[in-house]
Formats: sequence, C-alpha cells, structure tokens
Amino acid sequence: MRGYKPLDHQPITEDSPMKVHLVILGMSGMGISLGLQATQICHFPNFITKGIKTKITFIDVDAEREMAILKRRLRHFFGEIDYSYISLDENTRYDNQSEKARFTDVEFEFIKDHFEDDPVQRYLEEAASDATSFLTVAVALPDSSDALSAALCLPPLVYDSGASVLVRQEHSFAIVSIISREEGEEKYCRYRNLRPFGMVNNSYDIKQADDILPMKIKYVYDNTTNEKIIKDFPESEVRRNWIENWRKTDNLSALKASNRYAANFIPVKQRSLGIKAGVDLTDRQIRLAARMEHNRWVTEKLLVGFRAPTPEEAAAITKEKREYYKSRFIHEDLKAYDDLGIDNKAVDVRAYDVNISHSLPYMVNK
Repeated sequence: MRGYKPLDHQPITEDSPMKVHLVILGMSGMGISLGLQATQICHFPNFITKGIKTKITFIDVDAEREMAILKRRLRHFFGEIDYSYISLDENTRYDNQSEKARFTDVEFEFIKDHFEDDPVQRYLEEAASDATSFLTVAVALPDSSDALSAALCLPPLVYDSGASVLVRQEHSFAIVSIISREEGEEKYCRYRNLRPFGMVNNSYDIKQADDILPMKIKYVYDNTTNEKIIKDFPESEVRRNWIENWRKTDNLSALKASNRYAANFIPVKQRSLGIKAGVDLTDRQIRLAARMEHNRWVTEKLLVGFRAPTPEEAAAITKEKREYYKSRFIHEDLKAYDDLGIDNKAVDVRAYDVNISHSLPYMVNK
C-alpha cells in the first residue's frame, strides 16, 4: 500500500510534490461532464510553485472520435491546454506539447481501448503505483449495473493504493454503500473507497440559486478598487447588490454561474492554503490564492467559449471597445497572471483576485 488517504482527505499544498490524476473510464455524457467539472475545481498552489498540472485521463474504445467531438466543441480550451492521445492496441501516440508554451494548469489525456483489456489494466496499475500522484478512478459507463461491475473489477493495486473509486449510479447508491461499508478498524475491506455519484435523487439542491457565498463574491468584485479590502458583509446589502446590479446586464445566467463556480472553488483554497474563518491571510497566502483564482477563472472562460485576442485584436482593444469584444467572446485577460494589465475602471485586474483572497476568511466566517 502507498500509505496515503484518498484525495478528499489530503490537501494539495504549495510544497506538495504530488499531482492530482483523475482517470475516467467511459466517455459517456456523465463521464465527460465529470471531467469538465473536475477541470473547473482542480487548481492547486503547487502548480504556481512547482509547475505541477492536474491530469485528467479519459479511457474509452471510442476515445478518438469522442476527443474529436470535444475538441470541436471546446476548440479554444484545447488551444490553451496540453493534451495527448494514445491508442494502446494500434500503438499510436501524439500530443500538442511542442506547439507552444501554455500557462494553464490542466492537461488532458485520451486513451483508446476497452477498459477491461490488459493494456488498460496495466495502465491503471502503473497509475496506482505512481508515488508522485493522487489517483482517483471514476467509472462512468452509461449503464449503472455495468459501471458497478467494472468498479468491482479494477486491478487490486488500485483498491489497496488508497485511491478513491467513483462509480456512476443512476438512482440509488444503496448497493455501493453496502459494498464499501467497513465492519471495523481491523477488518480489511477491499472496496472501502468506493463512492457513488450521478444519482438523480441526489442532484444539486434547488436552494443553490440563493446561496449567499456567490453573492459575497460579487459584492467584493463590484466594490473592488486598487486598495479597498472588504471584511464586513451585511447580508441585506449583499443581497441588494446581487439583485440590483444584475438588472444592469443582459448576460444574467452566465455571470451568476461564474460567481457560483468561484464559490465552489473556495473549499479547495481553504484546504490547500490552510485558510481559517475570520483569520487574515498572510501575504504569501494572498498571492497564491489570487493566482489560483485566476487559473480557475481562465479555465471557466475557455470552457464557455471565450478565447484570447489575436495580436491584431489586442492592439485594437481600447477602453471603449472592451465590452464589444467581450460580447463576441474575446477576452483580453485570458493570459498568464503576471501579464494582466489595467481595466476600463483604471483598476489593476489582479486587484480583483487579490481582494477576493483578502476577503475570503470573512466570506466564510458565518
């Protein structure tokens, strides 16, 4: 055994030499959605300090076709990340890493093969024995029974390594709960790290639309200047700002979703940086948290279809034309954190991420 707990018990700190590796068996709609959701959340400080990227691997017999579809759907995202393709039975390999240097912190890998075949089983064993990564295996086959069967037939080393094994279940998670239950501390349970996901009756709570954390993030954003730090969040004022300022925009749903994605990312920053409610961050924590937030935001924008401007477009973007280009899904801030400049409110763009980081302990204080 490798001697570490599953990913949900182990934060990735700035000093961690480990990478996060998510392997998804089955490029079903659920499998792809899970991979993209992980892409939104898995941004860690050790990329900033050590250049370690999150790795997401899709394994499917139709991986080449599904990859082509995904690349067309998310062409600007794939233009800014490293990705590779491997056909184990055809011995075909290629990647895009020689094309240009990229500042994003996520890489994709596509493997074409049946998940039950020997080459994939060996790949999973190697991934489970890799001392430099935290492995999570997600079985996302379209049929729940097939997914459970596959999750119970992984190489023994995967279970013994401490890796989390996520198994797609459509309605009930009762069977997975029974299988993964530990009888006692001394009794060995091979499937103790099985976790169900994707159940219809356990979807996001409808109350999420009224969550106060996204409102607080918007409150900080709307009140950002180069110097102002917000530590007080009167609920009535936060809610009023959320309602009244959104009336001024035509892109309401997308921008609200952006604030919610930022809120979903807060637990990662808390765990990775040791952030405590009501305790001011150190300057180093603020710098790391701000860069992590920018990396997350870049991924979010690329996934919804934004792209960086061409050199000619960048030269033509003036204060008056910024919104014009944004309406055409061209955003000048899709660049490395250190390359960010001044926005049309004469605010250093980095101040938004810095101020949100300053305010984070007070957003979660209650």
